[in-house]
Amino acid sequence: MKCILLCIFAKKNNMKNLGLSALMVCISILAYAQQANNKWSVGLEGGMHGVISKTTTGYKSPNFNYYGVNVRYMANSNFGFMTQLGYNGFDFSKGNDQYERVNYLNFTLEGVANLSNIMNFSSWSKHIGLLLHAGPGGGLSGFNSDDYKVDKVLVGRLGISPIFKLGERVTLTTDLTFNGHLKQNRTFDRFNDVKISGRGVDSYFFTSSVGLTFNLGKNAKHSDWAGADDFSDYERRLAELEAALADDDKDGVSNAFDKDNETPAGLKVDAQGVAIADADGDGVLDAFDECPEAAGTFATNGCPDSDKDGVADKDDECPDVAGAIYSKGCMPNQVQTSEATKTVLKEATETIMFNLGSAEILAGSTSKIEAIVEVLKENPSYNLIIQGYTDDLGTSEYNMALSEKRAEAVKKVILNKGIKESRLVTKGYGEDFPAVQSAESREANRRVEFKIF
Repeated sequence: MKCILLCIFAKKNNMKNLGLSALMVCISILAYAQQANNKWSVGLEGGMHGVISKTTTGYKSPNFNYYGVNVRYMANSNFGFMTQLGYNGFDFSKGNDQYERVNYLNFTLEGVANLSNIMNFSSWSKHIGLLLHAGPGGGLSGFNSDDYKVDKVLVGRLGISPIFKLGERVTLTTDLTFNGHLKQNRTFDRFNDVKISGRGVDSYFFTSSVGLTFNLGKNAKHSDWAGADDFSDYERRLAELEAALADDDKDGVSNAFDKDNETPAGLKVDAQGVAIADADGDGVLDAFDECPEAAGTFATNGCPDSDKDGVADKDDECPDVAGAIYSKGCMPNQVQTSEATKTVLKEATETIMFNLGSAEILAGSTSKIEAIVEVLKENPSYNLIIQGYTDDLGTSEYNMALSEKRAEAVKKVILNKGIKESRLVTKGYGEDFPAVQSAESREANRRVEFKIF
């Protein structure tokens, strides 16, 4: 999951080389993790039985007469299932007397745990393993020519198998297994009845064996030898990528591309993480500031605007009197308006408001706009400048665009009331020239202002 997140992060931040590296590591890990192992195997074994109980006192059986075959399926590298068929030939004797063989068969279905994978044996050996198996089944004892009926018993087996890898297809298997019986009627030598306690195992014996296991399947490795997944190299590479994608100085440029990884907080930086200068501190970077040595406004590209009419002093032919942008900062044919008209414009400015981040005029403002329309209709020589503003939330670029949209929104209402477009001029000033400075009164800065010329 971590490598996938690194890929996404790199892509979002346009880090193509690092993104590709992270993606390749992701693919390698996923391919390794999903690599299939063979699951089936067949085993053959032979050995001896011993510690037999219960038998008639004095009766013994030679040890070497056990044979078995098993088929095993590993659901994963740690756990699986096994069916087993075992045969024991008990040739009992007492002194010089030899008795007829007692034959014994059992069949079990067992669960298997691969302790070597669970305990990560592969960290110290690739050729030694350890399996634990246990499960129930049934058995038949005494199917020979004696006078007694065959014993049908319930069998429980518990065994441990050290295994040794000879190759990818063949394993040398050793095994020690406890075989416990329930419901056994006669002793293994068949001469006496078994006293059933009703509290546990009636009788038991052990088998020890050596054999070969043949791994089946088309894949290169069997689950017995899958080992604990070793992702150490991938983890190292991911850690390197993670470090490269980190941004220690929180300037938005990752360490891998940051030429100055100790940029103080709050400074704007270029694509290489180097702080961008703003000599006059007006918020317009020197690279874009037409007046880098004199503080100005965003609306005038960083240049001063003494009369706050949106025309930089260097371009303003009337720098001490607020004018119109289209007339180089002057007010040609300036109109002397009545006090009533000034009141209409003032009330419209105070009443026409906008929601945060919106150019939609709030309800209740229509009547003030209609009052302005009436003034323009009554005075055909009047023209109107509509100036849009915002509060200081958001970037300067965003606020500039929003202020222009607000001025245009009011213009559209006036046009719909029958005023010709040639009489209307709009201008956005963004967050410059706030009406109030208090953060609690930002709403008052989300406004439009009107001037007659």
